[in-house]
Amino acid sequence: MSWFRRLFRRKPKQTEFDPVAPPSQRMSELLRELRGRLERFLVTRSRPAGLLKETRDWKLSKTNEGLFRLDADGVSVLITTGSFLVRKDDRVQGLLRMTETALCWALSTDQKVDGFVAASEPPPQAASMQLYDELRGLAKDGARERLPSPEELLRWPPFDVDQMIARNSPNTLVHVLLHAGPQLENFLRGRLSRRLEAVLIEELESLNFPGSNPDLNPHSRRRSLLQFELALAEFRQCMQSYRREAEFRRRREAGKRLPVAGRS
Repeated sequence: MSWFRRLFRRKPKQTEFDPVAPPSQRMSELLRELRGRLERFLVTRSRPAGLLKETRDWKLSKTNEGLFRLDADGVSVLITTGSFLVRKDDRVQGLLRMTETALCWALSTDQKVDGFVAASEPPPQAASMQLYDELRGLAKDGARERLPSPEELLRWPPFDVDQMIARNSPNTLVHVLLHAGPQLENFLRGRLSRRLEAVLIEELESLNFPGSNPDLNPHSRRRSLLQFELALAEFRQCMQSYRREAEFRRRREAGKRLPVAGRS
């Protein structure tokens, strides 16, 4: 049985929506219900460090956020699900994931610590992302470009945020809302039109339905509840593309404003 089917194996207790309640309340209830479903499935996130599960053949332990150890007879390997950073004893510790090419690039150019950090994949958690930005604080503009985090939208101009909302599909947007922190969620929801809010509510309802299982509809372009990593990566790539376009427009406008030298 697939993980997705296990997730929906038991018929969920349906949230009884008040027919006269405002759409914002209904969206909040759907987000809360889906987050609860994800939390029950993503035990590697919700449980503290320590033993997660042990069978006769193996045991899996959590050593930190995104870092695990699998032990078995003659086997002891580390498993990472992504970058993470923590502050402990006045030191930033953790794990940063990057390609071998990016690591060799930073090594060959004699980068400082911030250069190695800039070449890595940013962590998805807001707390880790804050430490990540601190370590990159002295990075030069020429540092290797990375995919931005959705949390960076909090520092974008409102017009640019509206453009990002318009450029992404409703399916992608609901995944971003589901995995956003409270501040980002409130910020994005405050930028939604009534029409788009209604569309996103329908999209959330579809994610809460077992028929969204990708095994049942493998050719669909919509990401299921458990395919959030693909949706979030797609959103971050869109952010990066838009940021490049905005920088190009800024430089072009700056060039137009340059004074034309008079003829002698």
